[in-house]
Amino acid sequence: QGIAWIHHLIVTPAYRQQGIGTALLGRGIQHARQLGLTHLMMVVQSKNYPAIQFLTRHNFRFCGYNEQFYRNRDIGLYFVRGL
Repeated sequence: QGIAWIHHLIVTPAYRQQGIGTALLGRGIQHARQLGLTHLMMVVQSKNYPAIQFLTRHNFRFCGYNEQFYRNRDIGLYFVRGL
């Protein structure tokens, strides 16, 4: 039992909306399952609405926040999903 973290999942704007982010996430999920992990977590900036939408579309749920996560003082929102 354990948690996998995805620290960066970035797709260049010109290539967004083509399924690349979903494919990258899918590979991360597959790898975490192979390692026997049970959950996947990510943190995103509170102002990053497209990332929040992406995560909720992929069955992540909000599970907490950190007001001092980012240097620019933006709030880090934590999301988790089961594997």
